[in-house]
Amino acid sequence: LARAVLDAYPHCHYHALDGSETMRAELREKLAPYGDRVTIGAFELAESAWREALPSPLRCVLSSLVVHHLTHEGKQQMFADVAGRLEPGGALLLADLVAPATDRVRLLFADQWNTTAQVQSQVLAGGLSLYQQFQDAEWNYYELTEEDPLDHPSPLADQLQWLRAAGFSVAD
Repeated sequence: LARAVLDAYPHCHYHALDGSETMRAELREKLAPYGDRVTIGAFELAESAWREALPSPLRCVLSSLVVHHLTHEGKQQMFADVAGRLEPGGALLLADLVAPATDRVRLLFADQWNTTAQVQSQVLAGGLSLYQQFQDAEWNYYELTEEDPLDHPSPLADQLQWLRAAGFSVAD
């Protein structure tokens, strides 16, 4: 995702934050060709210090599969903190898990994840070996039978309300 953004926006500076040293090392390797356009740092998602240390104003904050680790209250605070750091017309872009509104929707989400994992396995490995790893690792959140203590997805409708309350004029 970072490479796609850096390629699409050749004048952007990308601040990559991750709580995992392993992931930061992977980022350093994968993003090395972008040189000083990339800054990589550690952070603790639930703490506000990383938000206070961000440059300001920001044009865009992009988050992929991270925000669901925050509690409902944590999401609301993060949305407010980020809204205060964005330049006029800036954006917060989220790609994340949401809590399904009904069990029927949960089953639909689970099926979509499985289908996507199967297609990606076929493309990347020429078969279903990677999909089998996905299944063995129980990576399909929507098929879990027990609550994961690290994951706190919130309903989309709630998150849209929190974004508006935080000052985002457009939440969609």
